[in-house]
Amino acid sequence: MTLTLSTEDIRVFDEVLSPEDFAGLRRHINELPFHGIHRGDRRKIWRIQDGHPLAGPMYSPPPPGVPISSDVGDLSFARLLDEIEDHSRTAGLMEEFHGFTAAPWVYRNGTGLGPHVDGKNHYNGSYIYYLHKSWHAVQGGLLLVLDSGTDPKYPEEPELPWLDGNELEARRQAAPGHGRVILPKPNRLVLLSARAEHMITTVTRGPRLTVAGFFYRSDTRRSMFEGHIAARDKAVEIMRKLHVPEEDD
Repeated sequence: MTLTLSTEDIRVFDEVLSPEDFAGLRRHINELPFHGIHRGDRRKIWRIQDGHPLAGPMYSPPPPGVPISSDVGDLSFARLLDEIEDHSRTAGLMEEFHGFTAAPWVYRNGTGLGPHVDGKNHYNGSYIYYLHKSWHAVQGGLLLVLDSGTDPKYPEEPELPWLDGNELEARRQAAPGHGRVILPKPNRLVLLSARAEHMITTVTRGPRLTVAGFFYRSDTRRSMFEGHIAARDKAVEIMRKLHVPEEDD
């Protein structure tokens, strides 16, 4: 793995996996089930013009001290997750994180993702790993990261300008009005800080295949754990009222 870009908000590593592991991971991802991201209610982080990307199974952070790769059966996938874990902790880009998620994504023709920040109140950063066999800039699907001098969202700017708000957003982003373009080069890992505002341009000749996820803050992990315990306790109480025997953990 080679570090090829280092900025205030970005780290880019190339040749992350060996050719054998890269091919093996592609075979593994190809066999996984995928679903449209807008099952049920529309997920408004994707705007109307962003289309309907596909998502595979999500792997959530395991208990503290346990690597996320321990929950993955495929060896090539486990190696990728270990590489992400190791390099994210030593890249010097983000504060200490407490586990991360991982899920495969497919952006087919006509899909993209508008400008956004990856939940800085919950995450310490995010990552994208590119898994398609080849890519050219004219195919779209480019990662655009706005300059760190770009103002954060105005108070009057809608949090998610799904139907409206693009005018205010465009006015804010016009100063300084530039940033970085990162091509989705195969076998490339991109790390982003939690403050980086970024987007994916519309894919014109896909599919664009990635593994992506978020690095959790410690307080987010704690609230997730407390929510899990509360849900379990509520389920146990319901079972007691119904006189249903509790299952062993």
